[in-house]
Amino acid sequence: PRVLNNDKKILKKLNVDYIFIPSEKQIYPKGVNKDIKIDNFKNNLCGKFRPNHFEAIIDVVQRFIKIIKPKKIYLGKKDMQQLILIKNYLRKNKIKTKVIACKTIRQKNGVAFSSRNLLLSSNDQIIASKVYKTLKKSKKNLIKQKNTLNSLKYKILRFGIKKIDYLKILDVNKIIKPYKKKSNKKIFIAYYISHVRLIDNI
Repeated sequence: PRVLNNDKKILKKLNVDYIFIPSEKQIYPKGVNKDIKIDNFKNNLCGKFRPNHFEAIIDVVQRFIKIIKPKKIYLGKKDMQQLILIKNYLRKNKIKTKVIACKTIRQKNGVAFSSRNLLLSSNDQIIASKVYKTLKKSKKNLIKQKNTLNSLKYKILRFGIKKIDYLKILDVNKIIKPYKKKSNKKIFIAYYISHVRLIDNI
C-alpha cells in the first residue's frame, strides 16, 4: 500500500528539506533494463517465488543512485536478501555509494514494521506476533539441531497461517564471496496470513 500523504507528514515532522517523487516516465524513459546480472543468491528464498523481482529492485536503485548521487544508502535488515544482493551488485560494479544496513524496527508485539501491516486485522497481528516469538524462541535449538525445521513449520501452520513459502536457516556471512570468517546464522521465513505475504529473519 502507498501512503504518500502520511509519509509526507512524517517527513515534515523530521524537518526533511526535499522529497523526490518522480513519475514512472522520469525513471523509466526507455523501459526497464533487462540486462542486469546479479548473484545466483537471487534464486534462493524470495527469488524462487518471485522471478526477476531482484533485477527490478536493483534496476530502480541503480537509477536513483545515478540521479541523486548519494554517498550512502540505508537499507533495512528485514529485507536481508535484497540488502545482500544490492550491496554485492554495487561492489562488483564499482559503484561508490556505500550501503548502510539498518536494524529491523519492530512493533511492541515483535512484528517487523512494514507497510503491509496496514492490511492485517487485529487477529492477523496476533498470529504474526506468535510467529515471531516462536522463531525467536526456537533459533538456538535449531542452530544446535535439537529441533527440526519441519517440526517448527508444523507448529507455525497451526497458528492459522495460510501458507509458508519458505523457512530456512542460512549463514549470511557465507552466502556471497568473499566469505567472512565469523558465522552469522539467521532463520528466514516468508508466509501468508490471509492474503498478505510477510517476510522476516531472526
